[in-house]
Amino acid sequence: MSDEVRPVPNELRALPEVRALRWGGIAVLASLALAVPYWLQVGDQLKATAAIVFVIITMSVVVLTGWAGQVSLGQMSFAGSGGAVAAYASQHWNLDLALTLLLAGLIGAAVAMIVGLPALRLRGFFLAVTTLAFAMATSAYLLNIQHFSWAPDPNSVVIRPRLFGGISVASQRTYYYVCLVVLALAVVAVLNIRRSRTGRVLLATRENERAAQAFGVNVLRAKLTAFAISGCLAALGGCLLVELLGGFGPETYAPEQSFVIFTAAVVGGLGSLLGAALGSLYLEGAQWWLPGPQWQTLASAVGVLLVLMIIPGGIGQVVFRVRDAGLRWIADRRGLIVPSLLADARQPETAQPGSDADDDDRAAQTRAGAAHHATSAGPDLAPSAGGPS
Repeated sequence: MSDEVRPVPNELRALPEVRALRWGGIAVLASLALAVPYWLQVGDQLKATAAIVFVIITMSVVVLTGWAGQVSLGQMSFAGSGGAVAAYASQHWNLDLALTLLLAGLIGAAVAMIVGLPALRLRGFFLAVTTLAFAMATSAYLLNIQHFSWAPDPNSVVIRPRLFGGISVASQRTYYYVCLVVLALAVVAVLNIRRSRTGRVLLATRENERAAQAFGVNVLRAKLTAFAISGCLAALGGCLLVELLGGFGPETYAPEQSFVIFTAAVVGGLGSLLGAALGSLYLEGAQWWLPGPQWQTLASAVGVLLVLMIIPGGIGQVVFRVRDAGLRWIADRRGLIVPSLLADARQPETAQPGSDADDDDRAAQTRAGAAHHATSAGPDLAPSAGGPS
């Protein structure tokens, strides 16, 4: 389904230059993310916040499809359930933002597990069609106030509640930082899940279900776990999106938006969270910030096809290839042999044909073969120690 991202080899992980590059890169990205609101006007701050929200939703596709191998075309329906909870809680219960996020995540996980029940028997395109059908039913029926009273009123305004009872998030800049913190916490949580037994079970189930069952893995539980994690992430994004837009509209979570989210994950690279971020920023950010329709074509279907033709593994694959090239240079500079990076390409020196070493090796092989033939021929054919009688 997707190429697995190779971690930094153990031989290089503790080197000071590798650690400096790793933490330096994280520091640079964090500094840029923190400085973005000060460079943008209020309208562009809203777009930047929306980009962060879509990164969170795209991460849910990486967990479910990239790691667990369950193809879902209904991620925005999970986000819609979280958005509906956020809108209803803000309009009727006046809940704190932290409690609203927690409730939305739990509801999204529960809804995703219910939708994932067919995954216990369906695979591939059948499961994709099932999730797509649920997405269509969600936007047109389940979250429509004309059919169900629990659906929030799309004409009502959603006022952002306070965070932890006292922090006002009415400012667009403040809300940007709130979404950025939620993204950071989600990344840390998902990475820890990936390194845990749960993450290894998801990958094993994706590669070979029967082999995983032979090792005592409960495949049904693993699939439902993947749907729960994915649904929780998508619902968190949907909750943040409702508070960002100041209202709930079922068309925001229409089925075609699920295609956009899935495409962003594929373009970025289904195997990594970095790919999810790059793909989401590529599709959503390009149409917002690139000047002119000519450049914005890169975020259209033509641009997507062009990227996938040139980089089949996604944009993230380029980043990891550059990283591996840097690690390979460090390994060569240090004189280290790292098999996973193919740094041990140097072959041992061989003797030249016709040299003395080559003659000695050939004579030794001849004597060894003659001795083996004599001993395997039996005692009657083996020559005696004293020579011929």
